[in-house]
Amino acid sequence: MIRVRRPATVPAKLLTDGALENQTNLTAYASCPHDYDNGIKKIKIEGRIYNHSSVKPVLKQAQHDKCCYCEKNQRDAFGAVEHFRPKSGYKPTIKKKQKLQWPGYYWLGYEWTNFYFSCSLCNNRKSSYFPLVDEKKRAKKHTDAIAKEKPWLLEPGGSKNPRSHISFTNQLIQGTTPYGWKTIEICGLDRETLDDDRKERMALIEANIIIFQNQYSSPAETQAARRFLLDCQKPKAPFSAMAQDFLRPLLT
Repeated sequence: MIRVRRPATVPAKLLTDGALENQTNLTAYASCPHDYDNGIKKIKIEGRIYNHSSVKPVLKQAQHDKCCYCEKNQRDAFGAVEHFRPKSGYKPTIKKKQKLQWPGYYWLGYEWTNFYFSCSLCNNRKSSYFPLVDEKKRAKKHTDAIAKEKPWLLEPGGSKNPRSHISFTNQLIQGTTPYGWKTIEICGLDRETLDDDRKERMALIEANIIIFQNQYSSPAETQAARRFLLDCQKPKAPFSAMAQDFLRPLLT
């Protein structure tokens, strides 16, 4: 997981249709908050707006076609617009039988700063889980201040750099802080299929190291291997955080 940069320009669809829908939702909640807090009434967040062609592809491109959590390449995958703070309901702990709490961060349903692009697996695994360090400081309605919250889940574009909380030993991911471990658990970043994908990438890195260090490699082969080893650490490369941790001892 690395820090990602979301474009500053807000897509017009969110400023027009999104803003109108959001105002409707704010008015609806204010009219009978008790019903929404108890799940009797549900606030609908329109996928046709946040999944619009002016929104989703922009996020995906900004993240170099990678999932904001696992860094797996999604160039040929549909993926999902990830609401960092859950839009419809939330679960305050990571317990499997944890009941959904209502109404969720409905006022951020069309908020550009709450959006990322994620793979379907990370999106489904994270789902509505959103535990906080102090549950008493949770913003439960649009008039509350989310700035007081301290989520355990690392925000890909937030103030905490994921590289300071999550590291790798070969393809194996590990937390270096409680925030790192919680993020790994919430998104399932240690799932077996993801380990296999990272292992496959690691094999390619190791193959290029052999070429780079082999005295019998031609100058062209050595240069190509060196270029690959440098490029695989850049933000555009899949699993770049893993590559950085693995190659740091070699290149320092």
